[in-house]
Amino acid sequence: MISPSPLPTTFRRWVALVGALGALLPSVQSQTAPAAPTTAPDVATLAKYDLNKNGVLDPAESAAMEADKKKEGAIVMTPFEVNTSQDKGYAAANTLSGGRINTPLDLSPVSIQVMTKEFMDDFGIADMQDAAQWTMNVDLPNFGGDGPFGGNRNEFNIRGAGGAGNYPVRDGVQQFFVADSYNSDRFEVVSGPNSGQAGLGNSGGLVGSSSKRLRYNNRSVSVSTRADNFGGYRGTVDFNVATARFGVRVNALHQNTKTIQEGTSNKQNAITMRAEFKVTPKTNLSFQFE
Repeated sequence: MISPSPLPTTFRRWVALVGALGALLPSVQSQTAPAAPTTAPDVATLAKYDLNKNGVLDPAESAAMEADKKKEGAIVMTPFEVNTSQDKGYAAANTLSGGRINTPLDLSPVSIQVMTKEFMDDFGIADMQDAAQWTMNVDLPNFGGDGPFGGNRNEFNIRGAGGAGNYPVRDGVQQFFVADSYNSDRFEVVSGPNSGQAGLGNSGGLVGSSSKRLRYNNRSVSVSTRADNFGGYRGTVDFNVATARFGVRVNALHQNTKTIQEGTSNKQNAITMRAEFKVTPKTNLSFQFE
């Protein structure tokens, strides 16, 4: 008869350790993390979403609140209109000149200089001719359109590519006059071969402007005046009245621009009337006369 030999001491210690861990494992798995603290809804939120008036938001009511938050966070903009409400001071957020559709500036593959309305007001920019003096790579014509030696003041030479036939655009459409700031929300200068991307402009680039658009649910009037030491003066009026679906905006200008040469006078009177009607949330009719 062979008697069994005792187990080694080291082996018995490992068995005891495994048994102790097995006994502790159920207690570890049974522990749960404490629930994250939740913020109680305020009175306004309860009044809007607590339909059964039980003082708390049920799952269905919470889901409705989250769905409204997502709707408020999304900003839907028409691709053929630049909304200047996102402009902050001198910084613009989007452009229409880069590709004929509303595009964020950080996604535009060309160099675009944008002058916001606040910039134009602070630096006394009256028209696109004044704006070009604050931009890079733009050469102004030497003579006016009515000068005896020819030339055209609305053909801009950008990056030395020549200005012949390089007319500006307004709201994405080519125009044959210099835009004025009294009825413009912004001026833009696109440098580079923009014609390959947008269909207009030469290899140097082009200049563009955006009309003042109607502000729905707004009723306001603004008046501005300025004068210079040559005896010139300028006055503008901006009137906007609109409901949630229909409105009218009128901009008027009267100025007399003089130069250092005595006896000169260049009077200008202008008015722009714009009416807009929101047929549906995604359909807007605009009528403008200048």
